[in-house]
Formats: sequence, structure tokens, C-alpha cells
Amino acid sequence: MAAYEVKDKVVLVTGGAAGVGALTVKKFLEEGAKYVAFVDVSKEAGVALEAELKKKFGADKVKFIECDVTDEEQLFNAYGTVVDDNGHVDGG
Repeated sequence: MAAYEVKDKVVLVTGGAAGVGALTVKKFLEEGAKYVAFVDVSKEAGVALEAELKKKFGADKVKFIECDVTDEEQLFNAYGTVVDDNGHVDGG
């Protein structure tokens, strides 16, 4: 099975503000993802990571969205924001 190529993909990561999620967001950007949106309930950590990554990768490459994924409406709205910004989210 071939490895999944993330170059030029639009990605949405849940739980992306800290820990493994934050490492995943960084790795996607390092591997050339077109755009990485990440959601988390931790606004402070999310805003800080977004600022760090915008400096490193560019303001148009990453976006933090405060979201509780257990709330279906919040998750749907976060997904809609990514689609509005990019036209789609790439699947795996």
C-alpha cells in the first residue's frame, strides 16, 4: 500500500491544538499540505499554535477554529468554514 500524499491537499485535523494533534498539523504543513485547518476546544493553545505556524508557513496555509467536536453543530460549522475557504476538504 502506498503512503498517502498530503502535498497540495486541504486537511482538517480534530484535537489539533496540542499533543499528537499539534504534531500532526505541523507534519502536514512540513509535507506540503496546501491548507491545514485544525479544531480544538482549547482556544489559548489553538491561537498560539496558529500564530506560530502562520509565521513559519504563511498566513494562508493554516487556520485554527475553536470547536467542541462532540457538538455536531460546531463541527459541521467548522467543516463548512474550511469548505467555504477552499471549496473542499480532501479525503483519505
